[in-house]
Amino acid sequence: MPGDVVSVVGVVKVVPTNTTHRRGKATQPLFFGYIDANNIENNKQIGANKLEMRFTPKDMEGFQRIVEHHNVFGLLCKSICPHIFGLEMVKGSLCSFSLSEMK
Repeated sequence: MPGDVVSVVGVVKVVPTNTTHRRGKATQPLFFGYIDANNIENNKQIGANKLEMRFTPKDMEGFQRIVEHHNVFGLLCKSICPHIFGLEMVKGSLCSFSLSEMK
């Protein structure tokens, strides 16, 4: 139903769009991101019990350390594929794409 909150599970994919030319120069290609969905659940049908989460005191201490960190976005970016060195721009883009809300 329109306006319902849903949970989507799938693979994020990116496809290039047509590049445009300005004054004889090619601009950088644009990319269109989409989710190839495997499963979609309406959260109203799930019920409150399944969405309930319980946190231990150790979890709460970890959350507090993150809140007090001076660069939370950088911390999140570094947590994406930490075994891959470099590619900070790509990791930042993935982090922004993951945290953005589409309406």
